[in-house]
Amino acid sequence: MTFTSVSFLVFLVVVFGLYWAIGNRTVQNRLLLSAGVVFYGWWDWRFCGLMLLSGLIDWSLGLLVSSTDRPTARKCLVGMSVAANLALLGFFKYFNFFQENLVGVLAGLGWRVDPWTLQVVLPVGISFYTFQSMGYIIDVYRRQVNPVRNPLDYWPT
Repeated sequence: MTFTSVSFLVFLVVVFGLYWAIGNRTVQNRLLLSAGVVFYGWWDWRFCGLMLLSGLIDWSLGLLVSSTDRPTARKCLVGMSVAANLALLGFFKYFNFFQENLVGVLAGLGWRVDPWTLQVVLPVGISFYTFQSMGYIIDVYRRQVNPVRNPLDYWPT
């Protein structure tokens, strides 16, 4: 579903209407989370698990960061979050680039290597999602926001 399709327009009108008809903040958040998963899954449902895993990591690390006052432990936890997020982003953004260049370098050395059949698809919005997630952890670390206790309230979709 693209932003310029009729299906997106119908989806937007339904979600927007339901959001304002509900009136309960918690239910509204659940609706937006569900709509975000449906929208993302419409493109490729397999990446919903990726978002779930990434979200669970950052949500749990946010709780851990807020629960300790030891500066080194807090920095270590933020570092773990940033490393996990950048590793995820780096893998999806650069896997194909490194694969193609490795094959080219080996061919230059006289070794014929067939490219792997694995072509990694770049998930839609992964950069935005990754930096939103890292921003949350950093804000919790700086004590600018309190961590959310319910994982359903966390997802930055």
